[in-house]
Amino acid sequence: MFCKHRAYESEEEYRFLQIHSAGTTPTVNYRSRSYSLIKYREFDWRSLAAKALKKVFIGPSADKPKALQFARDCLQKAGFDDNDIELIKSEIPYRAL
Repeated sequence: MFCKHRAYESEEEYRFLQIHSAGTTPTVNYRSRSYSLIKYREFDWRSLAAKALKKVFIGPSADKPKALQFARDCLQKAGFDDNDIELIKSEIPYRAL
């Protein structure tokens, strides 16, 4: 399923939609971000397609050096060889609202 704004089309990001039957309540986790909590759900994609990850895009608002190191650290911690996964910095201009 694609639901990405056309301005970011070049980043070729996929988003997944999970559908649950009525009456089931999926587990929702939270993480902090500045002064708010962000809801998220875990998705075990590695058990379905272990070699699916090919690229990681660093978003336009990120501190590029820190974000690149963070991505490398996460890949290493998850058992990936970061030489096999391309890290790409977004070139899209970002303006905070």
